[in-house]
Amino acid sequence: MKAACVAAHNEMTEMKIAQIEAAVRARAPRKIAPRPQTLVAAVALILRERDREAETLLIKRVNRVGDPWSGQVALPGGRRAGSESLIETAIRETKEEVGIDLSAEGRVLGALDDIKGHIDAIVTPFVAEVRGPVHVDPNAEVASYDWVPLNRLERYVYVDIPSSHETLRRRAYRVNEFLIWGLTYRILSRAIRLAKRVND
Repeated sequence: MKAACVAAHNEMTEMKIAQIEAAVRARAPRKIAPRPQTLVAAVALILRERDREAETLLIKRVNRVGDPWSGQVALPGGRRAGSESLIETAIRETKEEVGIDLSAEGRVLGALDDIKGHIDAIVTPFVAEVRGPVHVDPNAEVASYDWVPLNRLERYVYVDIPSSHETLRRRAYRVNEFLIWGLTYRILSRAIRLAKRVND
């Protein structure tokens, strides 16, 4: 992936979890109705406050056949199982992938708008907060993880991403060793814009 052309994002200073919670609770999330064959999934945008500002937990997935987000930087989450609710999906997948039990170690603040993936998939992002020290225990699906301050997501770059038929130019965040693009970039950028709009 080739990076190009750095562009400025909305400036952020000390984004607080309270700001994000207020933004999430201020509006009803937009829902997308799935078709019978649609992959339905949920992810958790997990926040913690450190040095008076919000950080979020990001993971890098291992390369795995059959995983549409293989090798990408992502939020913990995955496909809905059986008849469970989407919030149950997000809580279960978070515990399985990173060892954090949101029902015991945190609280869910609400949901963001559903988002469509590049395949026939609909993903519901839930915003959650953890308080106090939490131990991240990644499973075999996770290659690495990092807590990223939201104010590090002030700028994006354009990256060239090879696909099966063409090279796609997409916006992305570059933080330390993580290149955050695609679905995760869209979720994070929407959450940040929403928080800034409601709190302006």
